[in-house]
Amino acid sequence: MLAGMAEQHEGFAAVMRTLHPRGEPRPTVGLAAQFLVEKPHRHLKLRELLEHGAATRGGALRVTGDAPFFERSMLPAEALWSALHGMDAWPASVVRVGGEVVTCGLAEWIKSAEASRAVEAIKRRMTCTVLVTADSEEVAFQRARAIVSAAGLDSVGIPVRGEFAADAEQLIQVHTLLRGVVPVLRLSSAEGQAAPDTPLLDDYPGVVVLCGRVGAAATCGSRPLLSVTAERLSPASRRQMWTQVMPGLAEHSSFLAARHPVEPAAASEVAADVWLAAAVNGREATIEDVAACFRARGGLTLSGGVKLVRPRATFDDLVLARDRQAQLREAAERLLLQSRVFDEWGFLKGRTGARGVRMLFAGPPGTGKTLSAEVMAGALSSDLLVVDISRVVSKWIGETEKNLSAVFDAAERAQAVLFFDEADALFGKRTEVSDAHDRYANLETAYLLARLEAFEGLAVLATNLRQNIDPAFLRRLEFVIDF
Repeated sequence: MLAGMAEQHEGFAAVMRTLHPRGEPRPTVGLAAQFLVEKPHRHLKLRELLEHGAATRGGALRVTGDAPFFERSMLPAEALWSALHGMDAWPASVVRVGGEVVTCGLAEWIKSAEASRAVEAIKRRMTCTVLVTADSEEVAFQRARAIVSAAGLDSVGIPVRGEFAADAEQLIQVHTLLRGVVPVLRLSSAEGQAAPDTPLLDDYPGVVVLCGRVGAAATCGSRPLLSVTAERLSPASRRQMWTQVMPGLAEHSSFLAARHPVEPAAASEVAADVWLAAAVNGREATIEDVAACFRARGGLTLSGGVKLVRPRATFDDLVLARDRQAQLREAAERLLLQSRVFDEWGFLKGRTGARGVRMLFAGPPGTGKTLSAEVMAGALSSDLLVVDISRVVSKWIGETEKNLSAVFDAAERAQAVLFFDEADALFGKRTEVSDAHDRYANLETAYLLARLEAFEGLAVLATNLRQNIDPAFLRRLEFVIDF
């Protein structure tokens, strides 16, 4: 209390400046001794308390300066005094991220064995680390906060890039314990970048939640660990999600779940856009509005190497053989009707994968490959994301995977059609390993295969040299069309 009095009123600060041997507006350890210690021989006990006590060790109280000990200044942790007065004040070194926690459609996942164990540990405030991983950093973060919410507690998201700044761990501990919130550390290491070697919040007296991409987690030190994988939502959960975020379009939940297989946070954002647009226009919301709002958000956060194309061409603009046009129409219908076939008719029961459509357009330049990709995007009421291969492929190890991850994340966020022109440069045949570059090139190909197979939208590859495409990619393509 004494350490914070200078923050309370300017009069206290003036008095303490007068009493301080160096004129600082702070109480000294000697002043505290005069208030708290009746007998001089007990000063040693006070010194031990201030040097090694819980308040000092935890960072709530700081004793600063290099003067003789009893002439040193005492002050509370940064922003602590304001927080004790009920203000939402945080230290400048503690950056927070967050927003509304959206749990629509997550009930089934939260009841899974891994997630339910984590919920129980958080509810009991056990001293442990909960690690939530996913293919996407954003998905892992949203799911981690949903787990904390399911435990009936609030969370604070804190981005972590490499090691913490000096004193940041102590400040996080002080402010989260004061507010009774759970720290959720969002690990932001890029693909191939090493995670922090130092355990994060290793001495924290409660539960700490780490989240990030698979393989991006920092070491958890000596703390007990609970690991949770953020699996993709099931079709039933996605239908439930769309019913909850857009009850006015509940009858179209199956279509929305198949056409827009996004996370609850993204669905909630788009739902707010849709209702706003409907209110402004003075009419009921439609499924076309949902697609339009996804497209509007799609161009906001594009990664480098990706160009957004708003499709204007239609099938009437194509000069193409009828059988080729029929294949294009079939591919579009397959994507639009996959929910009925896979979910309502049960063709995908007990199996993973198989969602989405992957196509190869092969032929000489000027035969309509790019125009056909634009027509496909228009038929799906989506935008076209054209990938610039020259800006995606990097000579630096790990950079290509990082760029590819950003491309697929952008397509999933925008619910757009992906178009890889000159695809043989990226989807070429793997080589025998003769040096480290060959090994990493093959790793890039394996990563690309995995992301392409998991992509639930439409991905189009175009090439002038079909024979150069890796057979492993060809086996994963539902349509191969020669132009």
